[in-house]
Amino acid sequence: SISIVSGSISVRDAAKLMIAGNKTGAVLVKSDETGKLVGILSEKDVICRVIAQGKSVDDVTVSQVMTPNPFTIS
Repeated sequence: SISIVSGSISVRDAAKLMIAGNKTGAVLVKSDETGKLVGILSEKDVICRVIAQGKSVDDVTVSQVMTPNPFTIS
């Protein structure tokens, strides 16, 4: 299953959700205002956009490094 988070949480908190209960290596990001899907944060996003750039997982929010506007099928 995939966790759903707010873009305002830290990357560390999102990463903890990714590993909790053997969930998939990504989280869906919903808008606080509308509740609509606004992005997805994958393990690759965390590695390439945070860790490899020397940024702190505590100081960076999910919305700063997520892949925005994913295509969806309904």
